[in-house]
Amino acid sequence: MEFLCVATIGRDGSPSVANKFLIRCEGNSLCFGDFAKGKTWANLKINPKVSIAVMDNNNLVDYQINGVAKLVNPCTDFKELLKEFSKKEVRFAMKRIIEGIRKESGQGVHQVPFPKRIVIWEIDVKEVVELGPTAELKKEDKMKTGKDLGVHNE
Repeated sequence: MEFLCVATIGRDGSPSVANKFLIRCEGNSLCFGDFAKGKTWANLKINPKVSIAVMDNNNLVDYQINGVAKLVNPCTDFKELLKEFSKKEVRFAMKRIIEGIRKESGQGVHQVPFPKRIVIWEIDVKEVVELGPTAELKKEDKMKTGKDLGVHNE
């Protein structure tokens, strides 16, 4: 999985949803890259609560991941996460180029222009809601269980 669908709330209470590039998912936290000074950045500075939607296409299971965001401090893990971001960016671009060649499509953009000025958000996951293909709803409070998220990097 390369992208997460991230929902935030603006100052006036209006929702905003945007796809963000997943950098890392470990334990009860995940990190994603974002445009410096973008809408998500502005919203999370006001209200750090976030909701993330992902789907397991193989099993047709949706997940809503709810948590609290904080900016990764440039003096701590930022450089390591930025390296991971760069590696994933290259792999993603190569994957798109190879898919384009296999499909013999000379048209379209295969590389994705990633922002040069990014911030990295770390989400402390508080709850995971699972919605199965039969609309069965399961909630899991991550604070109580301490279980892994179930979202995996490729």
